[in-house]
Amino acid sequence: MKEFQYGELPFDEWDGFWKSQPSDPDGTGAEYEFYARDLDAKLRRRYSNYPKDFYVRGDFFGDRSQDIEIVNPDVLTLEFLEALQSLLSGDRMWRIRIPTYLDPKAVIVIYPSTICVPKLWHTSGDTTESLQVIRTAMQRAINMDNDWRDQ
Repeated sequence: MKEFQYGELPFDEWDGFWKSQPSDPDGTGAEYEFYARDLDAKLRRRYSNYPKDFYVRGDFFGDRSQDIEIVNPDVLTLEFLEALQSLLSGDRMWRIRIPTYLDPKAVIVIYPSTICVPKLWHTSGDTTESLQVIRTAMQRAINMDNDWRDQ
């Protein structure tokens, strides 16, 4: 039996299975695939840089979480997160996770009414500033990886 947590939790408080509330039914693989295809189609229509700069991962892990992989950290702005959040409006049973790969718990989680930036990176209380720090750290990690590959 899966253990679920409920509500709008930051990833660093709970990185396991999630439901918006206890009465929600368990998500199914078919439901996940439908939602992933729908999200992918909406992002393709809305962004000319999709899937080059970011994309829907499309892996079902057992709950109603869709993962967005970031290829180009420059897309990680408050406006982008709010646009993703608008795609969830009216559907409280889903959330979007954005792993930053800077730390195992450094995952941005977007709920219909809340955006949770990892506490590790949200020290100022200003989400825009925190996202700038995350973008810089992600770009630095990408550059270090590229430098290593070039050697």
